[in-house]
Amino acid sequence: MMKSVLNKLKGPTSELIHNKTFQNSNIMITRTFKCNLIQLKVDNQGKENNYFIASSQLRIYPDNFSYPLDDNGNYAILQFSKDSESGVYEFYHVEVPVAFKGKGIAMPFAKACFDHALENNWKVKVTCTYLKWKFLEKYYDTYERILVD
Repeated sequence: MMKSVLNKLKGPTSELIHNKTFQNSNIMITRTFKCNLIQLKVDNQGKENNYFIASSQLRIYPDNFSYPLDDNGNYAILQFSKDSESGVYEFYHVEVPVAFKGKGIAMPFAKACFDHALENNWKVKVTCTYLKWKFLEKYYDTYERILVD
């Protein structure tokens, strides 16, 4: 477990934002790392979990965003399409693998995707029900300027 946590902290970085202590049975490591991270804390059966989405690991393809959730090929995916005439991106589906559902991953993942859209001046039409009713209920004001009907 310790090795995979450290591997996820490596890679391109852009902003110093976090000091974190990781503890294994015999090892404690405090590491300062640079990266754009989105954090969400959830209480899952009495246990606090921190989920971080490192923007350096967010993958942008012509029709989706994806983010690796583990080393076993599980990805969070946000599917979109781009209208060639208007240039508007339609965000129509977010999916998190069953093993990761209900663990608070979709919200920070969606935020990382919307941050990319905002930074790149995309115009976004949201038709995904999760994004429309859960995500934008919380973050509408942050992304209002890129949203279109």
